[in-house]
Formats: sequence, C-alpha cells, structure tokens
Amino acid sequence: MTTKTSNLQEDTSSEKMATLSDLVNKAVKKGYAANFNVKPNGMLWDSKDQYYDPLEVSIDDFYRFEGESDPADSAILYLISTADGNRGTLIDAYGAYDDANASEFIRQVTDIHKQKQRMQISQRDRKRYWAAAALLTISGLLFIAMGKCKRC
Repeated sequence: MTTKTSNLQEDTSSEKMATLSDLVNKAVKKGYAANFNVKPNGMLWDSKDQYYDPLEVSIDDFYRFEGESDPADSAILYLISTADGNRGTLIDAYGAYDDANASEFIRQVTDIHKQKQRMQISQRDRKRYWAAAALLTISGLLFIAMGKCKRC
C-alpha cells in the first residue's frame, strides 16, 4: 500500500502507481534526478561527492510505502531540494530496518513540506472524530476507576 502526500499526485494514483520504482521514475522526470544517501557526516550526493548539512536541505514532499506482507518492504521516499538548487531523492526504510544515519538526518531537517493530501476531512467528520476520541477517553477512565474501586 502506498500513502501519498504528493506534488506528483496529479499524474499518479494508487491504481497507476503501485511501486516505489514507479514513483522514483516519475520524480526523476519532474527534475528530482540526484540520488542522495546519508552518511555519518551528512547527506551525500554520490555523483558529485557533495555533502549537505540538514539546514541546507528542504524536503519538498514524501511518500510512505508499506509492505503488504513483509515489513522489510516498508520505506519512505523523500523528494529533496538543496540550498544550492540540486533536487533528488532519498529512500529510507523505516521500522526495524531503518538507517539510523538517515533517520537522524531527517529529524534534523527543519524545512519539511507535505504537498496535497490524498484525503480531505470535512469539518463535520473532524467533529465526529473528536467526539469519538473524547468518548473513548472517558470510557477508559471509567474502566480504570471501576477497577480500582473495591466496592463497585
């Protein structure tokens, strides 16, 4: 399953875009051609041997891919722009297989954007959500209180 938050959304859909490689190919066509990797001393653009600090990087968008049957297939694709105008992709696994260097680097990036959301939640649905959350919280507190009450 693919979770999209996309500036590539207009020409991709879950039916058309099922794999990480499909989206990487579309990103390259949109100008995100550099292949970035994270090393202990920063994000590396391999073909130029250029390192970037988290403050020199902007995450324009990102996509999360969840493995349907294998958690090892879980990954995040980041669309990245650098302060000197380069654009490219960074792929990081998440969960048990995440790259500690990449995860820490991304946590330090302060300029992170999500583009269009796949689903907009109406104001009415948002109110229903909060009402349900409040009801569950109250129910949980009552359950705990009843468990502590010896006479109940």
